[in-house]
Order: sequence, then C-alpha cells, then structure tokens
Amino acid sequence: MKALWGRVINALSLIVFVLMISTGSLLKWVLPPGSGWIEIAGHGRQGRVVYTVLGLDRHDWGSMHFYISLILIFLLCIHLVLHWQWIKVTAWGTSAKPQPLGRKMIIIAIILFILIALAFPWLALKEVHS
Repeated sequence: MKALWGRVINALSLIVFVLMISTGSLLKWVLPPGSGWIEIAGHGRQGRVVYTVLGLDRHDWGSMHFYISLILIFLLCIHLVLHWQWIKVTAWGTSAKPQPLGRKMIIIAIILFILIALAFPWLALKEVHS
C-alpha cells in the first residue's frame, strides 16, 4: 500500500511540477512584467493594454503559479514522510553502522539552508521607495 501511495504522490508531483514550469514560463516570456503598458504614439503618455492568455492576465497567472507551488510543496512533504525511514538511515545511519560525522554535518547544513530559505520572506527587510 505504501508503494502505491508513493507512485500516486510521485505522479501527482510530476504533473504539478510541469504545471509550475508552464505557468512560470508563461509569466517570464509571454506575460513579462510591464507587458500591459504601451506608449501612445505622439502623445508621450502611457495607456493600459491588458494581455491575457485563456482569459487570465499576468496577475491571475501569478496567483495560479503561487498556488501550484503550494500544492507541490505539500506533495513533496508527503513524499518525505513516505520515505522518512530511508532518509533517516541515509543521513544518520543505523546503530550498527552509523554515518560519518561529515555526512551528518552536510545534512544539518542542508536542513539549516532550507529553514533559512523558508523564513526569508518574513526575515527580509521591506524597503519602500517613492
């Protein structure tokens, strides 16, 4: 049963990852920042033209990209839970054959990096420019 869940989570993760790549590519190359503004010829002013794909503008696609990334994070957490025993043995070893200190330090560094990356949006100083 655990193997079946693993396959289902892996398949869903692949689908969601492809969706994330698609929406990210759309935001980067099809609807880049500022793609909704044009200069009106001869008037020196700007007007707003909203570009859409499938009826959604850049803001809508950005929201979708964000929620897709949350789904992917959720699926990856489930994947880690399903493989926790393997992760634990690979990182720390067993009582009969413990892993060397170097490997443990690398694992601790990776965990710290992930925690800092997750905390960054709340730790970063917001700047206001006028």
